Amino acid sequence: MLKYSADRSSLLSGENHNPVAKKSYKEYSESFPNQLSLFELLEEPSEVSPSSQLSKPKKYSQSVEKYDFLPKVYYGKGKSSKESLPVITRHFESNGQERVLEIYPAQVKDHKTGETTYHYLGKREEIVEDVLRKLVVEGNGIYLDGQLGLKFSVYQVRKELEKHSHTLSFVEVIESLRILAFTRFELRQPDKKRGIVFSPIDNFGYEGEDDEMTTFIIFSKMVTEGINSLKFRLYDYERVMKYKNVIARQLHKRMSYYFTQASITNIYTIKLSTIIRDFGLTAQKRIQTNLIDVEKALEEMIKKDVLLNYQVEKIWNEKETKLLDVKLHLRPSISFSNETKKANKYDQIVKGQGNVLTLDIKKD
Repeated sequence: MLKYSADRSSLLSGENHNPVAKKSYKEYSESFPNQLSLFELLEEPSEVSPSSQLSKPKKYSQSVEKYDFLPKVYYGKGKSSKESLPVITRHFESNGQERVLEIYPAQVKDHKTGETTYHYLGKREEIVEDVLRKLVVEGNGIYLDGQLGLKFSVYQVRKELEKHSHTLSFVEVIESLRILAFTRFELRQPDKKRGIVFSPIDNFGYEGEDDEMTTFIIFSKMVTEGINSLKFRLYDYERVMKYKNVIARQLHKRMSYYFTQASITNIYTIKLSTIIRDFGLTAQKRIQTNLIDVEKALEEMIKKDVLLNYQVEKIWNEKETKLLDVKLHLRPSISFSNETKKANKYDQIVKGQGNVLTLDIKKD
């Protein structure tokens, strides 16, 4: 069980406990555990590195099961406000277990104007977070006091975004980092009143502010735990970054992680209600409206050569007067199937090396 990264009573009262710069970079103890070397996807890996099995390691990144499939992103209108925003409560399933995620919006103060604004974690922050993760897998990650960290520059983030047609200004990147740092989540079981409290970024230091000499972040403990337990998996980062549709992005990552038997003869079936619930989408009054949105995502996945086709199976009430749910039967493309095979092979190598490396760590 993770420890709290914030005082819960203050969290629930709405006070903003800023994790930023609670400790400067030089105060941290650096380490590079074996699990991090297995997480990396280097352009020029050593012969023993798992990424030596990939012809183009730069096109990939890693998803972390424990963190990445939480319905933590807000895709609706009114993402930001000068007025206080309400806490969002989402019920979802993870590995067949019911869970509740409460989202406490970020409270960000402009140091120049003194103005405070409130923000939910949105699509922009989701993409910035994917870029930060990508910088880690390219060999820039390091453990700080036993938790995954990253030394980087805002310029690096902006250049990586530009590569994939996502243009953000310097100010927008900084604001996204602050939203990632100030957002609070509480993850719990439905029958429990208390759970795990954490943020996407546990600490953020910016060079030049408060005598800080290094721009760095420390990722959520959820991400660190996923890496330490080797609960991560390869996905096609370049293709995912090209999606315009947020549902397509999430669905691609989910299929990459869980659909390990992907082939043109194997169909991936998922209910529309599952997508709405576990992706954090707004359930519309007419489920047909949600279906239209999801079908737009599926059409983009076909254009991106991820799916060959799909079939819609509608589930009606007994009188067939009301649409209750929809089963979506997705046939993966040859390209996606081949990527799955690569991920499976990579996963086997990681687990095989991890069994030995983990033993070495335990001996230390």
